[in-house]
Amino acid sequence: NEELLESLRQAEASAEACDRLVMAGMCAALVGPLRGGSSAWPALRLLASLARMSLTMAAPGGGLYRRVSESVLSADGMTPLVDLLSSKDMETAALAAETIGHLCFRSPVAQVRAVRAGATRALVRLLGRRREGGIKDVSYALWNLQVGQKEHAQQAFRDGAAAVL
Repeated sequence: NEELLESLRQAEASAEACDRLVMAGMCAALVGPLRGGSSAWPALRLLASLARMSLTMAAPGGGLYRRVSESVLSADGMTPLVDLLSSKDMETAALAAETIGHLCFRSPVAQVRAVRAGATRALVRLLGRRREGGIKDVSYALWNLQVGQKEHAQQAFRDGAAAVL
């Protein structure tokens, strides 16, 4: 856990450190800890930070944020992220939603994987918990699941998004 927290501090301190961690395969390595145990929270924080930073550093063509998304998908990381949307702790669920939103940004492959893993229904449920906070992250993820994907928007409607909004 201490190593993950140190990596988080480095990633948040500099774009170069973020780039190094992503290029070294850190995103895929974080998928295992997301599946449970005491390392899940620090792993989620680090993955969310890397995904967020990779978008803010995005150069034309989006090399780094695409690498983050592809790395997580190659390690079958969408399912544990979607599982974290069901956390009783809203901070954890919102951070998982934010991460899914970043991974799905301009990534039809990530959008499809998230929907297949049950993200739409889980995000709609989270919208119903809006009094607990995190609504911005949940809405962001739900939006990024649907951009350019008409059938995903229809799925969100069927899962009750219109009633919650």
